[in-house]
Amino acid sequence: MAAMVTALHAIWPAGASVTHFYDGGGESADDQIVAAVGNPSPGVADRIVIISDDRELRARVRALGASSVGARYIREILEGRVARPQGPRTPGFGQPPRRRPPR
Repeated sequence: MAAMVTALHAIWPAGASVTHFYDGGGESADDQIVAAVGNPSPGVADRIVIISDDRELRARVRALGASSVGARYIREILEGRVARPQGPRTPGFGQPPRRRPPR
């Protein structure tokens, strides 16, 4: 876990923090994450990125204004297969999926 935290700090913008959540104490990690995100102001919401492959959790945090990415995206950044984020937000973070026009 320590190696993953070090790797995340290396790719994330200066000043970003990484927080891990675990199930326990009668509350799921998902509920702890949603509570931590809370109801951020627009200036803060675009700086919160949740890394999870759980679709329901990702939808919950996006509804609060935070962004989310899947673990595969982060793994590909760490492996150098995609460009690392240059700012607090990369295009597409927290954006609803584009809808294709009907055929």
